[in-house]
Amino acid sequence: NYPLWVRNASIYQVDIRRYTEEGTFNAFREHIPRLKALGINVVNFLPVYPVGLDKRETDGGHPYAVADFTKIDPELGSFEDFKSLIIELKRNQIYVVLDWVANQTAWDHPWVQSHPEWYLKKADTITHVVDGEGNPTDIHYAAALDFSVEPLRNTIIESMKYWLRAAEIDGFHCVQADFVPDDFWGDVRTGLESIKPVYMLTSTSGHIPHLEQCFQTDYAWDLHALLKEIAAGKANARDLVSYIEEDRSNHPAGYTHANFLTNAQLQASGENPAETFGPSYKALTALTFLMDGIPLIYNGQEARMPGASADDPINWEVDEEINRLLLGLIQLKDYNRALWNGKHGSPLEVIADSDTVFAMERELDGQTVVLVVNCTNQSAQVTFTKSVRIVSDLFTGDDLIINEGKTLSLEPWEFRIAANPSILIE
Repeated sequence: NYPLWVRNASIYQVDIRRYTEEGTFNAFREHIPRLKALGINVVNFLPVYPVGLDKRETDGGHPYAVADFTKIDPELGSFEDFKSLIIELKRNQIYVVLDWVANQTAWDHPWVQSHPEWYLKKADTITHVVDGEGNPTDIHYAAALDFSVEPLRNTIIESMKYWLRAAEIDGFHCVQADFVPDDFWGDVRTGLESIKPVYMLTSTSGHIPHLEQCFQTDYAWDLHALLKEIAAGKANARDLVSYIEEDRSNHPAGYTHANFLTNAQLQASGENPAETFGPSYKALTALTFLMDGIPLIYNGQEARMPGASADDPINWEVDEEINRLLLGLIQLKDYNRALWNGKHGSPLEVIADSDTVFAMERELDGQTVVLVVNCTNQSAQVTFTKSVRIVSDLFTGDDLIINEGKTLSLEPWEFRIAANPSILIE
């Protein structure tokens, strides 16, 4: 089940700390009109909670070393600033999802002193983070919680409820969700739904119990890896078709993936999408938007983040060509029901048998979207295996005629987007 507003969602991931020079809620607020014009309808804030400083590995500490789950980091602003920001976003029909990490706390979280029994221990000493199998990780900046302790589980759920009530947020993006027992997430869903319908997103991938018990969406990590292979010339359009077929067979009906070229985790690792994808960047951006799934945009992607590190403020010299593409993709998804998410939209159908060109149609109740993309750095030609009703090019308004047996020639990494009904991006 999805809250109704998720049906045509495009998610915009925001790191308040580096979005502006000031790194505050109030400074970010000035960007709301631009995001509204772009068509963004969901923002996902990276952690906004106080950051623990004990055992920190960087000067500012790690944002997922949370020192208090029910407070705002004063460096970002006050709780009143945050609540005012939420009100302004809602006024612009933009919903809010908060990052959440349930499996750990900062070493200087109050629970370490008041409830040491809530933490995992090794030789009677609280240990750093372990994975879902109990194996140590390299996450030394945070202490591992023990989910066999019932009061801890209840307290975390009540902390999540706090944000639904006090700030009227609309859901959570949960990182390291696979480090937590599956049954806990079922309890989370029951607890949160007692207050309001929520949208739950996890950055883990392929863990079916998560999708069955709590989360509506997970991250499309396998797709991201395949797109990198395509950009490098190590995979092709046929590999993409195989991925889609295998993915559908392995997941429950109605699931969605969050499709991306980059995200906060990749950015923190130093991966720059403009460099990773090079000349394929625009074509593969279009693919992540129009295939099955919910598009995830990382803040600054509209500026291509030239050379930015994870710690630097975003260079807001917006790339007009990329911005125009994102505008077209987001608004087409909002407008054409064939692209809507989960049960509200249509699964894609492959309409060409090709190693070099991926061609797809999505059609629902007479509404149609077509994407044809050359997945190589060479000129290519594709022959369609299905006829499609006449559709209009998203950027030129020209009709694109697709009949069974018709061929279309494409330049390296060229792509065509057409729809009926369509919109025209000037």
